[in-house]
Amino acid sequence: MRGTLSIYSQKDIGHMTTPEGIVTADCQFCGAHYSFDPRSLGFEATVDAEGNPIAAEN
Repeated sequence: MRGTLSIYSQKDIGHMTTPEGIVTADCQFCGAHYSFDPRSLGFEATVDAEGNPIAAEN
């Protein structure tokens, strides 16, 4: 699911973020429910899935 959300910009992710500060997604295939830190999603992510900062590329 995280890969599916990797195509979005931070602006798009911002529109998907709930008032609680998370992004939720449901798998239409298996019905699983996912919750994400919005900072870890999209092509402009600043942290990885565990919340660790992503090193800037030079």
